[in-house]
Amino acid sequence: MTENQRTNYVLRHGIMNLLSDEEAASIGVEETAERLFEGDEYVDLNQLDLGIFGHGSDH
Repeated sequence: MTENQRTNYVLRHGIMNLLSDEEAASIGVEETAERLFEGDEYVDLNQLDLGIFGHGSDH
């Protein structure tokens, strides 16, 4: 495992630990999400430095 992979794992693991069981269960992955609805937000766990994305966001 590279240093970058280790850092990404630690960040993902830390974020998941902050969520309640209900919140964690509601997390979808990009590949299975049909589409975002108005007001939906998400974080790309592979690009945390880009921040929160939302419906219609530019990044």
